[in-house]
Amino acid sequence: MALAYSKKAQASIADSMFILVICAAISVLLFTVSMNHGKNVERQLQYMHSTEYATSALQTILYSSFSYDEHASLEESKEVDYLLVQIKTDYVHDGVLSDKTKAAVARLVEKVMSPFEHSYDYVFYIWAKPDQKIEGISGGELGFILFYLKATEGTESKRYFCSPKLPKSKIFDEVLLGGVGGPSVSSPVAIALKRWLPPESHGPGYATIQSYAGIVMWPITKLPPGPDGENILGPTNLNCTEFAFS
Repeated sequence: MALAYSKKAQASIADSMFILVICAAISVLLFTVSMNHGKNVERQLQYMHSTEYATSALQTILYSSFSYDEHASLEESKEVDYLLVQIKTDYVHDGVLSDKTKAAVARLVEKVMSPFEHSYDYVFYIWAKPDQKIEGISGGELGFILFYLKATEGTESKRYFCSPKLPKSKIFDEVLLGGVGGPSVSSPVAIALKRWLPPESHGPGYATIQSYAGIVMWPITKLPPGPDGENILGPTNLNCTEFAFS
């Protein structure tokens, strides 16, 4: 009789241990699932927030007031206009933005993007569709009109103006966004740039260049190498020149 009770007790203990192991496994599984779900929700919220900010920042940059006197405040300056107007005015003559306009762009971009200074890198760009057929302009003159890059190397953030040698799709789809995590892309803003092409040189006069402005931002991380294995900032890739505020 005692032996029978002993066997039953052992069986009950074994069953209890088995149930305990199952409950522990389920608890671990539920904890893992809930933790991963929480991380996914956090990433989605962060992505939504940064994407909304990038879109709002783009509008703010393009339509912020710009002082033609870089040493005077907006209140003190005698000539004030929207930055987008300055970009259009500068571009119309030769299709190239001056160093003065680039410096104005950099100052405004830095101010607007300052809340993400220590957590995100980014690109602010203006891009003209290269497949446009405009008499007097070759496809090689279009593409990136402006490409301003903030990149972090180690603990140091650097700024660059670039003249990319790679197609837009390769830069964003394969190089930048393919090599960095969690990119946020603003909704592009259409810009109707004008270019003066003299009729006496068989040009149409003022030609409209279909262009777009945008911001791409991503959590700070080391930039990937270029498609050829060379430095992504080098002359065969983004073709960047470091910019420093004076």
